[in-house]
Amino acid sequence: MRADFEPAGEVRSVDLLAAFVSLWRERSSGTLRFERDGGTAGFDLIEGQVHRVFSSEPQFDTAA
Repeated sequence: MRADFEPAGEVRSVDLLAAFVSLWRERSSGTLRFERDGGTAGFDLIEGQVHRVFSSEPQFDTAA
């Protein structure tokens, strides 16, 4: 398994925990967006910290 995210592509071969730890250690900023069958979800990162999460599915609305 890989320990980092590619700019685009499948995440099935990514060790998600290791990839998030790597983003945290490197104090990375940016957006991770996951899409499948018309649904989207993702995270906004600022200096390695999760700043915002989002989802197109109402049951996962973070304000709820």
